[in-house]
Amino acid sequence: MKYKVGDTVRIKKDLEVGEIYGGVSFVEEMQQYLGQTTTIIRVTPSYYNLKIDKGVWSWSDEMLGEVGGLRAMKIGDIVIGKDGAERKVLDVREEIFGVSCNGNYNSFYEFFTYKEAEELGWKLKEQKRKIIIDGKETEISDESYKSLKKSLCEGE
Repeated sequence: MKYKVGDTVRIKKDLEVGEIYGGVSFVEEMQQYLGQTTTIIRVTPSYYNLKIDKGVWSWSDEMLGEVGGLRAMKIGDIVIGKDGAERKVLDVREEIFGVSCNGNYNSFYEFFTYKEAEELGWKLKEQKRKIIIDGKETEISDESYKSLKKSLCEGE
């Protein structure tokens, strides 16, 4: 399975009723969720359960897509405004998220919708990861870290 509990995913828009995706049937009652963003609440060897439908329906990898931009944020990430001010993400929900005061990462400032944050020009700060190779410590981008981790873990 591609995702884990807590991951934010988008349900693909082009799913068709009656089709089978990754061994899971897409039924009429699931249509209302097309194109929406949600959170994985359960992972089994063959399907996911999602927060958006309270775990009622089964969803496969082929029905879901990754979420980019602000919707991919997690608690602890840093967002940067157009003014360069950095704020720590302290709470993430379906349609809103809470951030800290500028410079005070432990104090709540305000909740924003994703749309408001995008209109304000907020971006996720690229996270750097520290790795040690042959005793040398170096920083790599979060994207490089994920790619490296995936290639190493798939080889197990």
